[in-house]
Amino acid sequence: MSPPDYQGDCPVLHWGCVGEHNPNGTWTAPLPEWHTNPAESHAAGGAWETNFAHVTAADGSSAYVALMMLPLGGEIETGGLSFVVKMPDGQWLRAAPWNANFFLHTSA
Repeated sequence: MSPPDYQGDCPVLHWGCVGEHNPNGTWTAPLPEWHTNPAESHAAGGAWETNFAHVTAADGSSAYVALMMLPLGGEIETGGLSFVVKMPDGQWLRAAPWNANFFLHTSA
């Protein structure tokens, strides 16, 4: 695989942890031990933003990737991860047809 490309042509994951009773409510940060790859994550109001990387495999296929390593604790233990994707042209990808945030339920 080629080295990731982090230039402005990659989407951005806009995300936060939310409690089980409020999946569309206030987004919070995960516990302090969290990491992302690529490591270009920063606070964005009550949310976080993580750049996707553009990678190309040996066969010439390519994809945008982002790896999130979030400790199972706090809001994410009882609720999940809420997110949207900001495209390079400034458009937001949301859950259709409701124009809502995506929600990944992570509680047991």
